[in-house]
Amino acid sequence: MISTDVLFREPDAEEDRTNRAAREALRAKGTETAVAAFVLSVLWLFFLGSVAGLCLGAIARRRLAAERLDEEQAPASWARKLATAAIVIGGLGTIAAIALALLQFLHVLNITAACHPAVTGQSCSLIVRR
Repeated sequence: MISTDVLFREPDAEEDRTNRAAREALRAKGTETAVAAFVLSVLWLFFLGSVAGLCLGAIARRRLAAERLDEEQAPASWARKLATAAIVIGGLGTIAAIALALLQFLHVLNITAACHPAVTGQSCSLIVRR
């Protein structure tokens, strides 16, 4: 028979402090999130980076606002600007992705994904139909 106090016991103070420190070490702060958002929004990565940069930029702004309330660990002054830049660049990339997808869907543009000359025998081109 298995004892329930072993399965559902409350952690002691030392174990709880250790777990909390481990969670805090793994949790990204606002500054790191802002840098990651900016890098992703600039890289685009087939427009997925723009969407990820936009989302991470918003998360970074929220975390930086929460960190600003804590006087012990005030965020860097440039981190908020970097998060804002990530939101702007990621937003523009997302808008461009939506516009290109819409134009492709409406058959105004023809964008070929496999356009390497070794694969198709042609060079890559962006064809605009009238």
